[in-house]
Amino acid sequence: MKQPLTTEQKVIRAAAVLGSIITFIGASFGVALAIQSGLLGPVGRAVGALLFALILLGIGVRIDIRHGAQPGVTALYATSFLVVLADLAYMTHSQHWLSPTGLNVAALAVWIAFLGMAIWRKNMWLVLCMCIAFLFFAGPIFDHSVANALLPMFYPPLALVCTWIIPSTTTPRLAVATRLLTAAMLIRQLILLSFVTWFQNDLGSVPLVAYVGVFLLIIGDRYFPIRQLSLNTRNFTSIYAPAAVILTSYTVIWWVSPWVPVVVTLAATTLIGVLRFRARDPEQAAHGDVCLSAWLGILPFTFVPVIIDAGATAERRTLPETISVVVFLVVFAAVLVLMRFRAAHKVPLLTAWSVALFFAIHNWIPSTIFSSLARYASAYDLAVGLALIAFLGFAASQFRLWRSLKPAVRNLFAAAGLLFSVVGIVTASTAIGELVSPNCYSKGSSTPEIGLDSACAGPQGFQVGFFVGHMIVSISWMALAAWLIVKRPRPGADPKAARVAGLVIAICATAKLVLFDMASLSGIPRVITFVVCGLLLIAVAVLGEQRNGDSAGRKDVASGSLPANGNAVPNPYDDSATQEGVDPFPNVSSQPAFADAPQPPERRNPGTENPEPRISVAVSRGPEPAPEQKSPQGPFPEHGDMANEKTKTATEHGQAAGNGTPAAREASGRDIAGPEADPR
Repeated sequence: MKQPLTTEQKVIRAAAVLGSIITFIGASFGVALAIQSGLLGPVGRAVGALLFALILLGIGVRIDIRHGAQPGVTALYATSFLVVLADLAYMTHSQHWLSPTGLNVAALAVWIAFLGMAIWRKNMWLVLCMCIAFLFFAGPIFDHSVANALLPMFYPPLALVCTWIIPSTTTPRLAVATRLLTAAMLIRQLILLSFVTWFQNDLGSVPLVAYVGVFLLIIGDRYFPIRQLSLNTRNFTSIYAPAAVILTSYTVIWWVSPWVPVVVTLAATTLIGVLRFRARDPEQAAHGDVCLSAWLGILPFTFVPVIIDAGATAERRTLPETISVVVFLVVFAAVLVLMRFRAAHKVPLLTAWSVALFFAIHNWIPSTIFSSLARYASAYDLAVGLALIAFLGFAASQFRLWRSLKPAVRNLFAAAGLLFSVVGIVTASTAIGELVSPNCYSKGSSTPEIGLDSACAGPQGFQVGFFVGHMIVSISWMALAAWLIVKRPRPGADPKAARVAGLVIAICATAKLVLFDMASLSGIPRVITFVVCGLLLIAVAVLGEQRNGDSAGRKDVASGSLPANGNAVPNPYDDSATQEGVDPFPNVSSQPAFADAPQPPERRNPGTENPEPRISVAVSRGPEPAPEQKSPQGPFPEHGDMANEKTKTATEHGQAAGNGTPAAREASGRDIAGPEADPR
């Protein structure tokens, strides 16, 4: 990092600047004194000033070669440059030895010579001083020569190229300041040219040189970056300064065509995307994404002046206005595709383009709200409406883009899309109605004060189209809301997001029905709108209830056993069943039909190998050892009255245990099963 200047160094630099200015003033006083005393004639004054400038330049070069660059050397160079410029101005304006064109050519030659000196001695301070002097000296000459206005425009680009060649590692801030100063020079030239264009409008090629500076700023930041500074500082030379030049160019280029800034901005954005594509340097790649996002955000607002200018002086829509809106929508669609594959700042970009889209279609919004303003609908309105509908459909299909956004942000853009859809659908429907059945307003009266009712008997074509358009919008909104509420969420998605969005859209559609459609629509369209929307809401209620029932059934099946007789069987592994007084292992001995069915596994206490006490009569299968003999049927004897009595007693105890408390079931299980079943 560069060390800060000491107090002594600051004093030396200030002395150099003051010395240069004082020397220049002293030389001017000397020339004036020679004129007053008659010692020097016009030629002597001009030649003497030129010799004085060369002497200062020679002294500076000698010191620079021997002792290196220092503030005093830069002061000598700058003073020599100022003396030469003053000498040229004297020869042109006082003696008229040079024409305005000759002055511009000579000044351009001197500019190139001193820039070469700065490159040779690697002196960025000299370039900065020359740019400052340019702000006070050079400018377009107010005559009817295009060359005299064009030649001064080449000074800033040439100085900008010098910042590429002269190393900026030791003085990065100085290099950034010089580049920004070249942009200020271009802005100054464009402002001065804007005054000239009031008197002569044949300067269409002059602002094009300023656009060369825009591209040089972008290229310089890509291939000759100033890495010692942060990316935010570099944004001034690659984003803010070029954008300011393009904005200022409207003052001059408006007389030629407002499409020129659009083309230049689009070319600059494309250039950034191409130059930064697959950049291997991580710093360049990150800065490239920022630059691309910024220029993509600037691009939509360059369309707004074009659209406003095309429709400013026409009551009806015009072909240029229609073309500008359609081109804007096409470029917007391309930007949506680009945002899917580039790590751009999506939310600011979408916001900028949405705001610009609102301004692009602002002339069609009043006719969407008031049917009386839609009587001049034409094929141009139909083209804009269809283009807007097609664009919204294409934008809605970019699922990968929308899923990358947060749900709240996604819902905001979805709401904006719904509002834009109203303009598109109603505009297209109104235009179709007017084209199918032209209105009879002009036939009934030639004065706008007389309404349609006094001239026409029934509703006109554009009115029917207006009603049908709003009918389609209301039904579409309600259908979309119904689909979002009823549809099953995809795996991994938030199940509440779609329902909340559908509920919000349903509320908006209902509000539109009550607040707008009820008063604005009439006849069959109003009847169809309310009936269909009501049926859609009923369908939502029915289908939603069915889905909730199916979901509840699936939850019961997932949490319990598969019911065999229509009743849900409790889960044998759910302890809540035992706590509620329900036996999870019912006595199946009372159900002969399921005597041979496979039984659930025995429950075991943690840390032991003995099963929990339960009824073992109903679930025992196969031989089991007895105290005296092995029985193939279980622990009970098969013959005699004693066996029948014990079997009957076991059955009664099992039924009682199935209907009693857990303690009773445990006791009955021990009594019936015998001492072998007792874990104790």
